[in-house]
Amino acid sequence: MKKILALMLAMALSLALFVGCGGDDPSSEGNSSSQSGSSSESSALPAYDVEQVLEAIESAVPVSSGKEIDDDTLTLLMNVDMENVEAYAGKITQLNQNTDQILVIQAKPGKADAVKTELEARRQAMVDSSANYSEFAGEKVKAENGRVVVKGDYVVLVIVGDSQKMLDEGPDDTYKAVDKAIDEAFN
Repeated sequence: MKKILALMLAMALSLALFVGCGGDDPSSEGNSSSQSGSSSESSALPAYDVEQVLEAIESAVPVSSGKEIDDDTLTLLMNVDMENVEAYAGKITQLNQNTDQILVIQAKPGKADAVKTELEARRQAMVDSSANYSEFAGEKVKAENGRVVVKGDYVVLVIVGDSQKMLDEGPDDTYKAVDKAIDEAFN
């Protein structure tokens, strides 16, 4: 029975990888709780270190068994066009049944909206892949409440938290901590 469950989880991850690389329709409605800033505020914002922003967010709510996101993960799994990216830092879970990921991108000037569209598609792909399996209901709630935040030329994707806690208590406490960490990182 354990082998069958492990095989099913491996198949689910494979499906999530294919869905994540599929390139969702960017015109589809995103998360109602997604936050965005105007690209015009980029000139008003100072330069931020993407590594420091990542550390600030992860200190509030860490990525479970996280590993650093590299160019291949960014382009092949997360479907981000490197032509839009000035710098980035991120972590993604290594656990098959988990959707945890934090990604901070400094977009090239004028490209924040394009990056936001790509990261919204990634967040939606995590929602869609989790929705296929009832045992991933907490992961679905986590991804549905994930954040894609634009601060000038910086775009942040955050999907984190304890999925069982999300089911039992809701996502509010986790994402309040995430929102606070993002705001403090950009102050």
